Amino acid sequence: MHVLASGREAPAAVPDEALEAVVEAARSVGCPVVVDVSRAGAPDAAGALADADLAVLVVPGRLRAATAARLLVEAPGSAWSAAQVVAGRVPGGLGAGEVATVVGRPVLAELPHDRSAVSRGERGEPPDLSARSPLGTVARQILAAVR
Repeated sequence: MHVLASGREAPAAVPDEALEAVVEAARSVGCPVVVDVSRAGAPDAAGALADADLAVLVVPGRLRAATAARLLVEAPGSAWSAAQVVAGRVPGGLGAGEVATVVGRPVLAELPHDRSAVSRGERGEPPDLSARSPLGTVARQILAAVR
């Protein structure tokens, strides 16, 4: 699997031609490609989203985030109109059903809180994708939706 993501410290818009070239090159070897679109790069990703087998919008379980996601998926001509929703569990926040109601579409998967994520990130380690990890479980659900 190939992953294309922008930096989190200073996200910048990626030119459409560059994004398309990188995605096409990665897809040409027959492996799934994940494009992690930053908030700053979202308008420039229309081509990649339109060509995607599955677009996933991760929505934290907060009313403000779910409302913003609804505006994004319902905007006329939005590249996100066909996106599936993954609800991120937030302590004291909205549940997956409530996120689905606010966004106006079903939730493909719910991403529970992962206590090890912060410490792994601080050590520069990648997220745990083992069979029993929260992210690993959601990743397998998303991959099954693509197949």
